[in-house]
Amino acid sequence: MRVFIAVLVLIFSLQSWTRADDIRDFEIEGMSVGDSALDYYSIAFIKSAKKYNCENGVYKSCRFFTVRMGSKGIYTGDIQLNFKKDDPDYEIYSISGTIRYINNIKECYTKKKEISFELEEFFPNAKKKKKESAHDADKTGKSIVESTIFDFTDGSTVVVACYDWTKKMGYNDHLRVSLVTKELDDWLNNETYK
Repeated sequence: MRVFIAVLVLIFSLQSWTRADDIRDFEIEGMSVGDSALDYYSIAFIKSAKKYNCENGVYKSCRFFTVRMGSKGIYTGDIQLNFKKDDPDYEIYSISGTIRYINNIKECYTKKKEISFELEEFFPNAKKKKKESAHDADKTGKSIVESTIFDFTDGSTVVVACYDWTKKMGYNDHLRVSLVTKELDDWLNNETYK
């Protein structure tokens, strides 16, 4: 049975969940990596959703692309799904949910810390690391991403991160919870922004 990853649920009831070592056992808004997005959305809806990476020229290649969709759950931002470019089944290689923190990045850091603590208990075999870096999309280097990353033995990751964007970038500060397969993570690590 899959376990539903949701920020509020994590905070209030994580202690009763079974510990796990495979990100496919977790869900964001009912979906998990390895699922077909066609189980949740029509092809027409997926094709009509705004696509990123390839169409927007974000990365140097188009092996994977990102689709952003509105959230119907606790995520006040959006849901992001990653697919291979020519996959007719729209297998999900990564799923993320975001919560906006407009003009309140300190609250984001507090929530990230709470979630990370709970996930550390929940993922006893995952290797935890923290990372803070400038976001590649901001050439000034002033937009900061503070992440807690849980690495699994199969190479997949769960990431909890706060994105602190400069006003000039025009994006909302937010918390992002992501489930990422090894294949997508390897591709991202070898790609660069144009």
